[in-house]
Amino acid sequence: MYEKHVAFVRIVNARWRLLWVAVLAIGLLPGVARADAVALLSVDGRAAPERLEEVESTMGAILREQGHRLVSPAADVSHPPSSAEMEAAAGSALYVVAAEVEPLRGQYRLHIHVYYRPAGRMEDLVVTVLEAEERERLADILASMVRREGIGEDALRLTGEEDPDEAARRAEEERLRREEEERRAREESEAAQREEEERLRAEDAEAARIEEEEAARRAAEA
Repeated sequence: MYEKHVAFVRIVNARWRLLWVAVLAIGLLPGVARADAVALLSVDGRAAPERLEEVESTMGAILREQGHRLVSPAADVSHPPSSAEMEAAAGSALYVVAAEVEPLRGQYRLHIHVYYRPAGRMEDLVVTVLEAEERERLADILASMVRREGIGEDALRLTGEEDPDEAARRAEEERLRREEEERRAREESEAAQREEEERLRAEDAEAARIEEEEAARRAAEA
């Protein structure tokens, strides 16, 4: 009887150990126990309704792939939304994402808003999305904005804008490049002009020599 009791205790302990291992493993998996909840609002804009739904569906799929968990918004918002509206829409979500689409030929302009509830931080970005590169572009944008530290310096990269110092440096480099090209063109022009002048002088000298020889020949014949 004692041996059966000991065996039973060992089986129970082994099962508990397996259970704890499973719990720890699940806790370490990104996107399972630690997935951040994101409320994705309906995409608005001047594009056709079915196109807006496609953009929203793509954004939702990307957010899931990036390890987030989508939850239903607690309220609707206007477009563009205010921070207060995004707070009201958050519900249980850590992030709230809203967007507007302005269609262009072969691309669209995306105005995206991301609200990070713990810090009450609202970030906005206006970017161009080529339809041929839509998924990669949206993945880059969402990965750069739906994160605890916010978009930071990635805003310049995503919008293609430069900070004033970088723009000034590039302008100075361009000025120096143009000056160097002008200097080389001027030197080449001056060299070509000198060659032409030397050629003309040589032709004049040759013509004068021929004329002198012809004059001498005529004088000798006379």
